[in-house]
Amino acid sequence: MTIKLDPNQKPTLEQLEKMAREDPRVLQIFPAGTGYGLRGAIINDDKRKICFGTPSGAALYISLSQRAWLSSESILEAELFEFNTEARSWGPTRHETLYNMFEERMANIIFAYTAVEAFANESIPNEYEHKATRSDGRCTEVYSREQIERNLSLDLKLGSILPQVFNVQTPKGTKLWESYLELKQLRDRLVHLKHYDATGRPGLPEPDTVWAQLYENRHYDYSKSAHQIISYFAHATRIWVRRYPYWRRATE
Repeated sequence: MTIKLDPNQKPTLEQLEKMAREDPRVLQIFPAGTGYGLRGAIINDDKRKICFGTPSGAALYISLSQRAWLSSESILEAELFEFNTEARSWGPTRHETLYNMFEERMANIIFAYTAVEAFANESIPNEYEHKATRSDGRCTEVYSREQIERNLSLDLKLGSILPQVFNVQTPKGTKLWESYLELKQLRDRLVHLKHYDATGRPGLPEPDTVWAQLYENRHYDYSKSAHQIISYFAHATRIWVRRYPYWRRATE
């Protein structure tokens, strides 16, 4: 059976109810016939061809980020440290528990940043071109969508390209931009981990390792920062943005 798709079709109440029951992490969902359709993808499983709704990469990453935060919060409910009377100092109750917490904090931050990056790439129209004067000033360079995705920084995408795509003001200079820069700094520090980030610089009065920074911000959910940045551009146009957060604490 062929279902005719009408881009101007407004969903009925019944269709809206059906669409609301679908997983919000889909890339694209739309009314079709008397039900709804999803932008499709295919994978091969031995002799079977599996068809499914294409997920939004950004939605999956922000979901992973939030899950990691929930997991770290669960770990932090236990006492991580105890006083060693022989050494007369505080230390981990179990290193395994402490390291698990660090892993989840790392995942929360890295996946949050990756969600923003994936969203930026998903949002650039196929026909969009970015023009920029070359550094020597001798010509204008024109970047296609694929070249923008591969060659231009996320700073440029969020600060200049997406404001044009969504017809909004640049977030540069705002508290939202400061939040993005904080997320970027933490993500870069983790992904490009340097010797002194892991071990600390000698002679400093306070610990400046990335582990100290992770613990200092141990209760903050960076998927919220990612969601705020993404919502600035696309709250009304992405179902997965509107329906975040996807997961709740067991006590909520």
